[in-house]
Order: sequence, then C-alpha cells, then structure tokens
Amino acid sequence: MQVLQFKLRTNKLFPFQFQLAGWAFLISGPFALVLEPILGAGLLLAAVLILTAYRGISFDGVAHSYRIYHSFLGFKSGKKTDYQQMDYIYIRPTRTRQQVNTMVTTGITARTTEYDAYLKVDGSQRIYLMTHKKRDVLLDKLQPLAELFNLEIRDTPVRQ
Repeated sequence: MQVLQFKLRTNKLFPFQFQLAGWAFLISGPFALVLEPILGAGLLLAAVLILTAYRGISFDGVAHSYRIYHSFLGFKSGKKTDYQQMDYIYIRPTRTRQQVNTMVTTGITARTTEYDAYLKVDGSQRIYLMTHKKRDVLLDKLQPLAELFNLEIRDTPVRQ
C-alpha cells in the first residue's frame, strides 16, 4: 500500500536582509553572551528564530486534506483543510520591474521573471505552492508531488 503523504518546504518567512541579520546575530551572540548575558541570549534567540522560520504545505491523500503551516524551531502551526479532488498544478510566470532612483542620475531598471506554482483544488480553489527564479528547478521540486498524486503540471509560457 502506497502512503499518500507529501511535505513541501516552500519559502523562508524572512527576506534576505533578515536572514543576513540572523547570521550576524548568531555570530555576535556568543561574544555578547560573555559581556552581557541577557543581550547575548536575546541575540541568539532572535538568530535561531529567524534562521529556522519557513513556510510549508503538507498533503495527506488518505484523509483528503492539506495543511499550510509556518514553522519556527521545528514547531509547525497551521490549520488543516479538507478537499475533494486535486485537479492539476500550474506554473505562472510573473514579471517584476524594480527601478532604483538616485538624486544624481535617473537610475537603473531591473527586470526579472519569477515562476509561481499553484495547485488547483476542487475546480475553483487555488493553493499557492512556491516561487522560484528558474523554471527547471521549480519543475524538479514539484515533480514528486505530481507523481505521487498523479497530477498534470501545466506550464504557462512567458509572454514577450
């Protein structure tokens, strides 16, 4: 009998700048612990909370339910939701444009394309799965879910 359970670790909860601060807290925490124990303990706790926080989703095919959760220090919190049928997974490209203005020059415009993956459930509801900058890496991460639940992956091409 095949076990129909799947866990997908999707995104970190804190952006890159906070991750960088978390690593700085982790490195400076032991030094601060010697000089100021309360400050050092606070820095270490903040570092561990920032660096271990992520968003995930778990599927249970036997109970026909999924749970979107947030995890801190390995403790997961999230509500379980039932579904009738999983329809398909689809990938949608998202274009972002970021313009950096300065007082001296007009600035630079950076354009990027990211790929968002969603799961269509019960014909109308969509569940956000994950985002990645590379389509191939995203497909590799979604392939085990698609194979386990026998789902089709629909890939939307980028419009020019």
